[in-house]
Amino acid sequence: MADHTLVLRSWNVFHGNAFPPHRLGFLREMLEIISTGNVDVVCLQELPIWSLDHLEAWTGMTSIAGVARPPVLPTPLSAWITRLHQGLFRSTFSGQANAILVRHDHSVEDLGNRQISDRGRERRICQAIRVDGRIIVGNLYATNQFRHPEIPRAEVQRARAFAEELAGPN
Repeated sequence: MADHTLVLRSWNVFHGNAFPPHRLGFLREMLEIISTGNVDVVCLQELPIWSLDHLEAWTGMTSIAGVARPPVLPTPLSAWITRLHQGLFRSTFSGQANAILVRHDHSVEDLGNRQISDRGRERRICQAIRVDGRIIVGNLYATNQFRHPEIPRAEVQRARAFAEELAGPN
């Protein structure tokens, strides 16, 4: 593949919910929108676990997922309960994940994920991939504690350290 600018998009999909939250979810439509056009990499946050099996079919892209919080109930049951009222249940039963989508003409290596939140807090992760053997992409969903900015600041710093460790000195 010739050198070119890597087009990257990122979206916290809020479990496919609308704003303000209501009963219906729009996750498939959101993913179809963000994956259209000339995009190379898409970073997604706040995905329900049940959606991970659908990402490649809905977007036509390779999917690498990282589970931040597993579902409380078996995936089909948690998905069914959540769909009763998307705005009310969100991730209560269905768990939560991040995913990185990569256009099929790129090579991709899953580099795993690392917890960036402090123990005892809601689990937040940074996942990482290597694209075309040379570019490290990190995807994180940090805590948004506006009254305590030191919390997201520490999480972002941990994510940065993880990505830099994977990238190495060069």
